[in-house]
Parts: sequence; structure tokens; C-alpha cells
Amino acid sequence: MERNLRSLVKSIFSEKTCRSIGSTYWRLWDLWHGVETSRLAEISSLSVVGDNRANGSRYEPSGSIRPLLEGLQIDFRQYGFVDYGSGKGRVLLEASEFPFSLVEGVEFSPQLHEIATRNIRKCRWKRKRCASVKSVLADATEFALPAIPLVLFFFNPFRGPVLSAVVSNIRESAAVHPRDIVIIAAGSWMPQERIDAIPNLKMLSKQGYRTVYRLIP
Repeated sequence: MERNLRSLVKSIFSEKTCRSIGSTYWRLWDLWHGVETSRLAEISSLSVVGDNRANGSRYEPSGSIRPLLEGLQIDFRQYGFVDYGSGKGRVLLEASEFPFSLVEGVEFSPQLHEIATRNIRKCRWKRKRCASVKSVLADATEFALPAIPLVLFFFNPFRGPVLSAVVSNIRESAAVHPRDIVIIAAGSWMPQERIDAIPNLKMLSKQGYRTVYRLIP
């Protein structure tokens, strides 16, 4: 229903009008849930942990991930969800509407992490199905992945060197703890060729700037 409505809107209105409608929708979504996820935040205005400020990007919320998650043929109860560069936590709030065993966001800005933590605490949940939802303040290159089957989400989180280090961590984690790992790469400047270089990676779907992969154990 939600996916069909978005397709209908895109077929009727111009791209600029669609962006305006989308922005209004998310502001209303924030109001409805009692959170704030819509305002942009430039990296230059934020403090960060670690030494990777130069490879970070401004906070810009992604669109809905619900259609992507609904398309995954997995038993959510057996999987954890990790959002790299989770910002104010909008993706975490949406992911928590699925029965993941855990939902975690990795964010290197203390200000954004604080907002995400507050959003998680204050959110007027309508369909929450995951009991463990949190934002983790950390440099993404130093984040240790949970040793369970995972869905990993990337939306323009950081530039090349950091992504290369994170990809290396994913490969190492998969080698030490073989398990199913699904990777969702989204965003217009996401350097997906670095993810494509992961061995034993299979593309499941691609739509616009959103690609879904599975790392075969």
C-alpha cells in the first residue's frame, strides 16, 4: 500500500514537487511520533569522536527503509540490524517496527547520538516490535559487529577510506563468525564499488540508488 502510494505520487508530480511532498511527510511523521529527525546538520557544525571527520558527511535523513526490509526473505527474529552513520536515528525507529533481535546505530557525532538517544526514548511507538534499540557513539572503523546474522544499512555515511576500513571489518567478522549478512547500500554518492569488492557477495536487487546484497557464508 505504502509503496504503491509513493509510485503514484512519483507518476503524477515533478521530482521537485515529490521532494517537497516527501519533506512535508517526514516533518509530519516526526510530529506524530514526538521526535526530530528531519533537520539537516552540517559536519562542520558537529564535534566527532575519532580522527575521521574529513571522511564524514552531513546528516541528511534517508527515505523510508520499510519497503527494503519488507522485501527481505529472512526470519527477522534471528537477525540484528545495524545502521552505519545513524545520525538522529530515523532508520533505527523504522527498523524497530520489525522483530529484529536487536537494532543498533553507529554514530560518531556526540550531538547526533544524543538526539538519537532522546528520539528512541521519547518516540511514541506505534508498531515497535524490537525490544533492544540503541544508538552507539563510536567511530565506525572501531565498531565490532554482533556475531549473529545481520542486516547492515549504509546511506551515504562516510567517504572512501572509512568505508574501506568498515568493509574490511565486515569481511574479517564474517570470516571469524560465518553467518548470513545482508547489506543495503543506499544514496546517490555511496561508493558501492568498495562493497562490490567483498568476496562471496551476491546482489539481490537494485532500484535506483538502493542496492541489496547478501554475503554468502
